[in-house]
Amino acid sequence: MTNMGVQLTSVLYTRLQIMIGIWLMYNYIGVSFCAGLLVMALMITSTFFIAKQISRVNESTLEFKDKRMKVT
Repeated sequence: MTNMGVQLTSVLYTRLQIMIGIWLMYNYIGVSFCAGLLVMALMITSTFFIAKQISRVNESTLEFKDKRMKVT
C-alpha cells in the first residue's frame, strides 16, 4: 500500500516539476523556449511511429521464420 502512495505522489510531483520547469524557462529565455518544446514533441511522436513500424516488421520477420522452421 505504501508503494502505491509513493507512486501517486511521484506522478503528481512530476507534473508539478514539469510545469515549474516550463515557467522558469519562459521567464529565463522568453517565448523562444517553445521551439525547443516543439522539437521535443516532434521527436517523441516520430520515435513512437518508428517504433511501431519496427515492431510490425519484426512480427512479419518472425512469422516468416516460423513458416520456414515448420517446413524443415
